[in-house]
Amino acid sequence: MMQPVRKIIHDAPDMVSVPAELRHQCIEVIFWPLEETTQPTLSDDVINDLRALLAETEPVEPGDFSLDLTGFHFDREEANAR
Repeated sequence: MMQPVRKIIHDAPDMVSVPAELRHQCIEVIFWPLEETTQPTLSDDVINDLRALLAETEPVEPGDFSLDLTGFHFDREEANAR
């Protein structure tokens, strides 16, 4: 089964093309306007700073990382209520 394709278009054109892998099939198209606040944008300076930070960061090996969850409580009901 093919995975759905989700694409956020920040400046919608008059026409939207169908991805090649979905053409000539039965598909569902939903146009759902997003609020401006749900579309975060980063300045070029922030993006460049993040790229530089990632470039100088050493990869972490699986055995080199640990997370102490002492005292952490997971409430499944609370999580499902959201």
